[in-house]
Amino acid sequence: MGTEDFKRSIEIIKNFINTYLNKDIQGFQDFDLDKEKTNHKKYVKSDKDINILNDPDMYPITQAIYIVLWGHIWNLSFKNLGSWGKTEDKQFPFRGDTIHACGKFGKNNKRVIKFFQIDKTNPKLFKDILKFEESYHQIGNFIVLPNNQDINCSRANWLRSMRDYFDWFLISIYNYQQREAGEENNIIRNFDNAFKSRKSFDERLKQNPEYSKDYLPISKWEEIFFLDGCFKNGVPVNYFKLDPEFRMKTTAAEKYRDDSPRYYTDEEYAKLLRIYVDKSNEFINNRTQRMIDELKKILENN
Repeated sequence: MGTEDFKRSIEIIKNFINTYLNKDIQGFQDFDLDKEKTNHKKYVKSDKDINILNDPDMYPITQAIYIVLWGHIWNLSFKNLGSWGKTEDKQFPFRGDTIHACGKFGKNNKRVIKFFQIDKTNPKLFKDILKFEESYHQIGNFIVLPNNQDINCSRANWLRSMRDYFDWFLISIYNYQQREAGEENNIIRNFDNAFKSRKSFDERLKQNPEYSKDYLPISKWEEIFFLDGCFKNGVPVNYFKLDPEFRMKTTAAEKYRDDSPRYYTDEEYAKLLRIYVDKSNEFINNRTQRMIDELKKILENN
């Protein structure tokens, strides 16, 4: 905990709190890093060696939080945090990620508005979607993950992966570790079977030793990463209570749908989004407070 990057991260967090949160760490609870448009030069003395991405889950403040809270878990430093680029010099083993994102809504809410007209048929839900989009870049919605072979983008694949559902990601790591242990009977089969690119995803996981059961059993993730509600007895759960087959249905405008059950109906997609928004908000609010409490303890002693 005494590394130079840890000390530097403590300084960055304290400067951020003084600059943007009126010297009160509790201000993180409702602070949306994207909406507030913070300028890192106001709270970072030097951005040397910091790989700053144009994404709130990789701003200097979020990288500093990762190092302070989980640097000892993943052996993090500013030098090994970044994106997975096309060339070796642009490939970093760890990256911040957004837990519950907005891909379900479509770019510029295309699926919500053009496909299902939720803005007209369900104005309350549409209002809540817009509110979620304006507030989901809070620290409680960010996590840092091993990212060799671009795990970040792979899990977000819309057609063949898990559509960026974080509970599905946790289940996939659990299943991977069960295969490692030769415990095939413990695999959560319905999520495994619905994951079309599962084998190639497992190959990517193998390139990250940190996902191995021998490095960090998935059962320990709940407490380490403040993932309340995502586990039961050390096993990841279906957090949204939505079957994987239902999650993988096809979105399309009504005129392009047939009677096949592979398409979402208007009612089904509204149900999915209502559950997703409500459960995500509950998760983010709770986890933000957990992280604030932990950061407060660490800052008081450093």
